[in-house]
Amino acid sequence: MTDNQHMNEKSARLTNLINGVSEKLVMVLFFLISPVAIAAPKGIVPLLAIAGVSGMISWLHNGRPTVRLPRLPMLLLVLTMLWALISSLWAIDTTGAAILTARLTVLCVCGLALMHTLTKSDDKVRRRLEYFFLTGYGLGAVVLLTGYFYARMTNTSLWSSFANDPLTTLNNGATMMALLYFPFAVILWKRNFLRIAIAAGVLLLGGLYFLSSEAAVLSLIAGTAVCILVIVMGRTGIFIVAGVICATFIAAPTLSEVFLAPSPAGNYEVAPPTSTEHRKLIWQFVNGRISEKPVWGWGMDSSREIPKEAFRISSNLEVLPLHPHNSALQVRLELGWPGTILVAALIASLFWVLCLPGLSVIPSAVGAAVISSYMTTGYISYGVWQNWWVAAAWAIAGLTWLVSNSKGTE
Repeated sequence: MTDNQHMNEKSARLTNLINGVSEKLVMVLFFLISPVAIAAPKGIVPLLAIAGVSGMISWLHNGRPTVRLPRLPMLLLVLTMLWALISSLWAIDTTGAAILTARLTVLCVCGLALMHTLTKSDDKVRRRLEYFFLTGYGLGAVVLLTGYFYARMTNTSLWSSFANDPLTTLNNGATMMALLYFPFAVILWKRNFLRIAIAAGVLLLGGLYFLSSEAAVLSLIAGTAVCILVIVMGRTGIFIVAGVICATFIAAPTLSEVFLAPSPAGNYEVAPPTSTEHRKLIWQFVNGRISEKPVWGWGMDSSREIPKEAFRISSNLEVLPLHPHNSALQVRLELGWPGTILVAALIASLFWVLCLPGLSVIPSAVGAAVISSYMTTGYISYGVWQNWWVAAAWAIAGLTWLVSNSKGTE
């Protein structure tokens, strides 16, 4: 064997090793995302980061090949992050806002590296990824049930702290199980287990109802309705859903003022407001702050820093704890009109991708369901910049791409 042949063989072995490690770490991500989302949602961040860094190393080692992803959503994502960084200049905490933007940018790079790993994998690897995710989703269901029955029997939580109801520690995991159901159902459908997929969906919806996780229930119902609509109406259904979501995102301040007027004032020192009442009070306060800086906003991540002591609901309850619990209102509050238009355009571009030639109706329906489910949850829960929530979006996007681009979806 010549020196050149020996070097080529070593190079090939190194390439196979790097690519193999990258693929295995994605398998770990897809296997663990369900149980980790239930027991420790913040753990999704390191899972995505590890898989992403490995994917980035693979991408660099392979000569930085072109990652075939739609350019318009990527461009709008870059512009949104750039505007978030610019708005940090007038944010209440400029340094903190800039650091958060940098962290989110790193997460997005990791997400793109994840997509690179998926796009270069062959059908055999993709089938293995699907099996790992199926197994992990089943494990997640076991973990969720364990946490539920432990809370019911002991009136405390198996993990994390809580204020009044121990079941609230399961809310994040319940939401993730709802979001991940759609890729899970497609994998079963491709293996001719459609009835099992439907039965699992019914059982999941019933379980989420007993968990009293309104966000998870609504996201599952919304996603299912959108999936059926797109299957029946095709591209027309996608256009309808995209129009409704983008319109509500842009008009969120007006809609929340008109249709979600706060309940009559009560003595919250005696009885704290319900979750729904509290959100109405939050959104009323946020709308007032939006009117103070309607064009450019308060700056990236300023929700937690806005003066609000004079508006305290009770001695132990702030009117705006950390974030508005509404992605549309938070973007408008912090990034103003430019940020709202950019994010709405980004959402519209994701639906546009679902209408591209070559994508059959089932993948399009599932993609629309996942986006709608994620947005539904974002309208009533979570901060739009929470690291685990952004990392979850990339992981779910990777899974949705996986089930839409492997054999059996035509």
